[in-house]
Amino acid sequence: MIAKENQEMRNDFSSTERGSNVSEAKLWDVNEVAQYLGLVSGSIYHLVSARKIPVIKISSRCIRFSKKSIDDWLSLHSHPSHAKADCRK
Repeated sequence: MIAKENQEMRNDFSSTERGSNVSEAKLWDVNEVAQYLGLVSGSIYHLVSARKIPVIKISSRCIRFSKKSIDDWLSLHSHPSHAKADCRK
């Protein structure tokens, strides 16, 4: 049984290496999510404690995030702006 699970994990990993970007399959830590969203890590911890952002709890002191769940969360919580964007350089 364990050998079968290990083989499935190897297959998943090797298909990730062949088929897509490995960094997309990687789980992010708080600092990586903060950088991606343009926030400080304290804001990410606040969102986690308020249960407003999707998180994967590895242990009582270890949390991670998947890029897909963060992107999905962003698309659900993004609102179109009614003001004109000022894009002057």
